[in-house]
Amino acid sequence: WFSCTSEIPPFFPSPPVQPTVKISPTKAEPLSHHTLLICTAAGYYPSEIKIKWLKNGQEQTEGVGYSDALQNGDWTFQNQVMLETVPERGDVYACQVEHSSREEPITVQWEPETSDSAKSKVWTGVVGAVLGLVFVAVGLFLYLKSGKSARFLHQGKLECRFANGTRGQVRYLQRYIYDRQEFARFDSRRGTYEAVTELGRPDAAYLNSQKEVLDYLRGEVDRLCRHNYAVLEPGPAIGRKVQPTVKISPTKAEPLSHHSLLICTAAGYYPSEIKIKWLKNGQEQTEGVGYSEELQNGDWTFQNQVMLETVPERGDIYACQVEHSSREEPITVQWEPQTSDSAKSKVWTGVVGAVLGLVFVAVGLALYLKSGKATPLPPATALIS
Repeated sequence: WFSCTSEIPPFFPSPPVQPTVKISPTKAEPLSHHTLLICTAAGYYPSEIKIKWLKNGQEQTEGVGYSDALQNGDWTFQNQVMLETVPERGDVYACQVEHSSREEPITVQWEPETSDSAKSKVWTGVVGAVLGLVFVAVGLFLYLKSGKSARFLHQGKLECRFANGTRGQVRYLQRYIYDRQEFARFDSRRGTYEAVTELGRPDAAYLNSQKEVLDYLRGEVDRLCRHNYAVLEPGPAIGRKVQPTVKISPTKAEPLSHHSLLICTAAGYYPSEIKIKWLKNGQEQTEGVGYSEELQNGDWTFQNQVMLETVPERGDIYACQVEHSSREEPITVQWEPQTSDSAKSKVWTGVVGAVLGLVFVAVGLALYLKSGKATPLPPATALIS
């Protein structure tokens, strides 16, 4: 699919924008098992940021993996820091973020969830939701009564999505977003408006009662999407494909026979549809695999990461395989665990190579001087005669 968007960079330095921080566990019941926690800081400006993991108040350095900072389409940035750990009952994990937009760091906590705590959280959520609705109603009433003004952001986005050009399915979307949260949309596949959140229910109900509006929007598939596709097809906007770069980053230098976290990063690709999978000795892995959210770069390309938690053994060969429409064949990048023997052999290879290099230099210099072609230096003249 493609969408047409116009953005104008700021002409003056923008004030700092505070990041939003969240923790995403990759397993629902991670107690006493290896698990991967992902801390995401998003929507901040400028790009300088410090993210660290704490366990029971102590900063963690083992099992920590870092992704590259990415620029969003709205000139803000986002970043992720992963922690591989074995949570136990009573442990308290926290992601702490320091940024120039705040004097104090942002700290978000996470605790391993047991079955009892899960039930209590359900009841807490129900009670909290009821109280929240009450407070929202009271607050809205007082706000309207006070007559004070405030600033909110309302966006409307029109999108044309294509599958195999105009020969496949053509989809027209009209999306409504309030303070960065989509609340209602028109989808040509349905032919009607639908509420994305509770906030959009009244709007969707009202707009669906307007027959003339719905008839007009259903015609936008041909009038807007197919027409503009034919206009843009000769140019670079249609059919743009950019091949991803793929790399594997282990979080530990010597992971043999120990739990290790491998991170496969596919970056700089377009369009966004991509398939990333882990292979171990040629077999696709499904256990211990964690997926991060797909991120959009500032140049309209995308980036994604897939993590593998594993215990490498001698002779194992791991591979990250990426399938994308920019290539007929998948991209496969291999990684092998480095044993202490292989590390030592690499050191000896370097030492032997250095010694042989010195020997050849010495022999060459001796032969050169023996040939008599060397020009002796003139005697030094006295500075004072």
